[in-house]
Amino acid sequence: MTGDTPAGGRRQRAALVVWVACAAGWLAFTLAHLLLSGRAWWWVLPDLLPPPVYVLAPLLILAAWGVAYAVRRPSVGWATRTALACAVAALALGAQGSGLNLAALTDDPRTPAAGSVRIASWDTLFWHENEDPDRFYAYLRSLDADVYLLQEYMVQGDDGPDPLDDTARLRTEFPGYTLVSRGELLTLSRLPVVGEKVLTARPMEPLSRWADYWDARVLRTDVLVAGRRTSVYNVHIADPFDLGQSPLTGHFYTSVHQLAAYRSAQWKVLGADLRDNPHPVVVSGTLNSLPNMGELRHLAPLRDAVAASTSVYPVSFALRGAWLWRLDATYTSADVRVSRYQLRDPAGFSTHKAQLVTLDLGA
Repeated sequence: MTGDTPAGGRRQRAALVVWVACAAGWLAFTLAHLLLSGRAWWWVLPDLLPPPVYVLAPLLILAAWGVAYAVRRPSVGWATRTALACAVAALALGAQGSGLNLAALTDDPRTPAAGSVRIASWDTLFWHENEDPDRFYAYLRSLDADVYLLQEYMVQGDDGPDPLDDTARLRTEFPGYTLVSRGELLTLSRLPVVGEKVLTARPMEPLSRWADYWDARVLRTDVLVAGRRTSVYNVHIADPFDLGQSPLTGHFYTSVHQLAAYRSAQWKVLGADLRDNPHPVVVSGTLNSLPNMGELRHLAPLRDAVAASTSVYPVSFALRGAWLWRLDATYTSADVRVSRYQLRDPAGFSTHKAQLVTLDLGA
């Protein structure tokens, strides 16, 4: 780059240095994310960047060069070529888990097949605690699902979460459904239930008195669909960190480390059961993992049902009113056809949207 004056030239060189540093730095950050996500517990805070940032940041870096080139036609030296290569590489790597559902731009909504199954999956956020139970159950019924996968079937006690028994009301509200529960997980099915299995993991002593809350985070229920046994996994992976603690305190990072042990153990026990399961599979719930997080490798080769959504950037979780993240997801095996995937507003009951998934499990 050359300028009309020495001062102008210095400013342009300084801008070039900043631009090159941004491109190289962002590529380094993207590579660190790919290497450390889901493996290093202390990467939890960078892990929570909304995934589109990994696309938008390199695009902004490229756009900055485009504007500079259009205005001043700078020479393209080795520094410029290196920065462009870094930005393009970061864009290619970041796009793989951007959370953007580009299929929504080109694919027409699929028509559900006859006999399709509707699954509702929802993190209820302490059931109907501090809410009107009648309105809460009216919302649940409005989801009109064949199978409900519900998380946080519990109440908040003095020393942490406590178990809840709302069986009588559930049987009244959902006649003909089979109830399967363990810990904070509750599955309701009007399809025939032919098997139940709780996948427990205890990497350390429970962090509160209710052991099942920590140990039982994966509930497998096998149901019959058109005579075919299908495994439906109700999942709530532990939170990556405690929102009630300040990251400026040492206890916050101690908690992150402890929670990471639970997350890792829960992912491993789920992955092991999936590998040994010969039946069609549906995994759904609060995974507390973004679409570009490394722990999702435990679900391979399952497919993300979000491809059947009509939203370009589906989000399911709000923090202080900002809907920027999809922490709730549904994955299926290749022999399960996903016709529709929707995220329903939680009507003020929860910070998580309800997932509504229409599946053809009888093919």
